[in-house]
Amino acid sequence: MPPVVKKAKPPVLPPVDPYSLLPALAEEYFAAAHDVGLATAQRMDANAVISYQKMIATGLGCLEVALNSGRLEPRLEAKIRLRYAGVLLEDTDNVMEAETALSKGITLCEQVRCPYIAL
Repeated sequence: MPPVVKKAKPPVLPPVDPYSLLPALAEEYFAAAHDVGLATAQRMDANAVISYQKMIATGLGCLEVALNSGRLEPRLEAKIRLRYAGVLLEDTDNVMEAETALSKGITLCEQVRCPYIAL
């Protein structure tokens, strides 16, 4: 009779907070959008412009969900607000919303006394 081989149990992984993954996902969308944007600039393709806009909007949506979750550490929230404002300024025409996001980030930094935020 052959010996019984016991299978090792896989390690139990701690639960992952999905809100902490959203900023990285947003960066993937922004990178993909900028790749499409480069192709669009080379050959004026209407479908590529729409695709670019959708990817930027999706990336911004990821950042918004993360910001609205209320689960972020203040320093990370400030960094995300700064990135959100930067994308709005660079890739959209929504200057007022960018200014609002930036001022919220500055207020947050003043409240938690984080004088410098590096991206």
